[in-house]
Amino acid sequence: MTEDPNRDRLDLLFDDVSSLRRQAMGRALLPFGLTSLQWQVLAFLSQSDGSSQTGLAKQLDRGAVGMGRLIDRLETIGLVSRRCDKADRRIRRVFLTEQSRNLVGRIRQSLEASENEVIEKLDKADREAAVRALSAMKARLRAAAELADAPTYPA
Repeated sequence: MTEDPNRDRLDLLFDDVSSLRRQAMGRALLPFGLTSLQWQVLAFLSQSDGSSQTGLAKQLDRGAVGMGRLIDRLETIGLVSRRCDKADRRIRRVFLTEQSRNLVGRIRQSLEASENEVIEKLDKADREAAVRALSAMKARLRAAAELADAPTYPA
């Protein structure tokens, strides 16, 4: 078996890029008083307003309890509201408020300026290759996690 000299380097780069990107996002979100996770919820809802709490947790790879607490905080500061689903009252749907709709646009502009410093410097082919590779890795990791979480039954 041949060793890939880029294997370890790739693992380290993922960690470094992820950490540096979170730091940059944190700096960009600081003036808005939000964490990156709070922003992820608002950004997701801006594309899919009225998602269920369970759906949000799944889409953002978070636990249901933690997502519930996060939505509690966002609701307390007036950025989201929760309503029961019309067809199934057990389902809680989460909606952006007028305040957060206005805020999302301003945050996007701030983050876009920050991200453009890095992403726009890559040529289109490199960006497309990165998206393909990262999407494939995410899908494999999700599949592995689902297998690990699947219940096992004695034979």
